[in-house]
Amino acid sequence: MPGVAAGPSIPASGGFGPAPRPGTGIIPADYIRVLSEWLRIPVTTTSSALVYFYRFDRYRKAHSQSAHAHGLKTVDTLLFATACVYLATKTTDCNRKIRDVLNCAHSALRPDEPPMRIDTAHWKFRESLLAAELVLLRILKFELNVDLAYWPAIQYVRHLFRVHPAPPPAPPVPPPPVPPRSPSRPRDAGPRVRRSNRMSPPPPPPPNAARRRARSRSRSRSRDRLPSITDVPPAARIVLQTAWGFVADAYLRSSVLDWSAHDIALAAVAVALILVNAEQAPDVDRLCEAFPPPRLGPCIR
Repeated sequence: MPGVAAGPSIPASGGFGPAPRPGTGIIPADYIRVLSEWLRIPVTTTSSALVYFYRFDRYRKAHSQSAHAHGLKTVDTLLFATACVYLATKTTDCNRKIRDVLNCAHSALRPDEPPMRIDTAHWKFRESLLAAELVLLRILKFELNVDLAYWPAIQYVRHLFRVHPAPPPAPPVPPPPVPPRSPSRPRDAGPRVRRSNRMSPPPPPPPNAARRRARSRSRSRSRDRLPSITDVPPAARIVLQTAWGFVADAYLRSSVLDWSAHDIALAAVAVALILVNAEQAPDVDRLCEAFPPPRLGPCIR
């Protein structure tokens, strides 16, 4: 069509099956969550992928009249869901190989079939995923920074319980300067070569594939853990864990785009305080007085 920029061609079916219809098929949000569990990525990366997909789906519905020009009306929805996960692993510094993403997507959608072989179908899936990622970047307008509600929830709990993070370690004291030694040889004597019979130790061997995978898994798992809080009552830890779970569940709904990260965090902390019902937990009104009161009621619902 004239006036439309030519983009990468995406087949109607990217290899993962037809697009799910309303009421039947696979829900993309559940598929993203299952794929994230197979890839062992942290919950923050999963939430970023869900936000990418919600923005893509909202764009597709808003441009339903001209969707044929971009090929988005008949495109495979699960293909773009996989592209959202693959893109989120890059933006959150939790890289996963495209081969692992394809294998996990195949296992998540077809658990009864054997693993995928490297054949013509595998390369077709790979090309379709890369093409979908390019289209997704254009739809998102390269705005990939997502303000998640996890870190505001931590700050709210710290403020409620008057907990402050541990101060950063003091910088190391530099050693005193060593006065220069007077040269014992004339300047024109040339460089001094020191010889020794001792052999230098061999360089350490490069890490093998198993060690690299273990390191990547340990880094990704550490991102999913709650930050350490020192000198706090047990109720603060329980409230933080409960609010963290509510925030993770909030990103399973597309309505999360209608609220800011601070609104979601404040609603999660308020519900956590009510459910935990801890004696040491402060009042919710004090939370609303300390911070600008958002629309707590609609956000909680």
